[in-house]
Amino acid sequence: MTGGIVKHRWQQITLSVVIPVYRNAVTLEPLYARLCRAIASLTECYDIIFVNDACPEGSSEILKRIALQDDKVSVIHLAYNVGQHQAIVVGLAYAVGDIVAVMDADLQDPPEALPSLVAALLTAHDVGVVFAGRRGRYESGVRLATSFAFKTLLRWFGKVPRDAGSFCVMRRQIVERILALPSVPPYLLTLLSLCDTRMMSLPVIRQARPIWAGTSAYSEWKRLRVALQALWGLIQMRVMRRQGHYPTQLDRVKVIPFRCLGSRFTQLSVNSALASGEAP
Repeated sequence: MTGGIVKHRWQQITLSVVIPVYRNAVTLEPLYARLCRAIASLTECYDIIFVNDACPEGSSEILKRIALQDDKVSVIHLAYNVGQHQAIVVGLAYAVGDIVAVMDADLQDPPEALPSLVAALLTAHDVGVVFAGRRGRYESGVRLATSFAFKTLLRWFGKVPRDAGSFCVMRRQIVERILALPSVPPYLLTLLSLCDTRMMSLPVIRQARPIWAGTSAYSEWKRLRVALQALWGLIQMRVMRRQGHYPTQLDRVKVIPFRCLGSRFTQLSVNSALASGEAP
């Protein structure tokens, strides 16, 4: 399905794009430019939410410049580093679109794939989430093998597509289900696995991390720790859901101090989470 047909049929949908940012200063401006071009073929009703996860380099200044020149862009600056997946949940708490997309800021996932993901979601009425299925030699053989083993476990426990990553689109009700899940350290794929929805993936070639973009923030040890936390978190959430009466992911967001930049945040107070942050 071409971008023109998508825009003709669904130009009135609202789309929010959530992007966690950590050590991505050199990719932010090209990412923003490519993302805007991709969304233009899809809808005019959108917003982009960057979540600055206490990035130690110059991301804040770049994000501020982008937000000041585009009123469709908002930026959440976290007071301390909470990790990629908690930053995603913070962004989801402020997303207001009928469709919500999540993607990384390092340009390994092509923004140009977004219209195809949205089209697949809107044509498959029984599907709640569509992933960009990872294809290509975007990592070393060792990393690809360990990632495959981890995703296989998630497939067994949570019915998540084996080629799933962080780049995905989901319906509004899935976002609400995520925010209502028990408050344990989050991992996006485990959260989605508990949302009682059908998931699918479309193959998308993932690029190797550009040399000029620096090295990944995920060391081998950090990857192992995140994987173990994700599996343990899945078990915890399943137990807590059976017991009931638990603090939610949204409750967890409310205690994270942050400040917001962008015209939308001067007008809206989403999910009352501003009570714990600093208004712009």
